Amino acid sequence: MIAAVGVAMDFATTQVGLARGFLEAHLLYSPVYSLVIFWALLTVATLALPTGKARRMFIFAIAWLTFVGVFNNVFVITGIFRGL
Repeated sequence: MIAAVGVAMDFATTQVGLARGFLEAHLLYSPVYSLVIFWALLTVATLALPTGKARRMFIFAIAWLTFVGVFNNVFVITGIFRGL
C-alpha cells in the first residue's frame, strides 16, 4: 500500500512539474510501470528472504523508496534542485 501511495504521489508531482513547463527526464515514464516494478521487487523479497526482522525492514525500505521520486519532483519544482 505504501508503494502505491508513493507512486501515485510521484505521478501527481510529475504532472504538476510538466504543467509548469518542466520536462520529464525519462521519456517512457509510466506510473503503472513504476508500481509493477516495485510490487515485483516486494514480491521477490517476500519470497526470497527468510522470515524475520531483516525481511520486514527490507520490504519497508523498498516500499518507502517510491517516495524518492516525490522528493525529487518537489525539489525541482521549488527550485532547490535542478534535476537530473
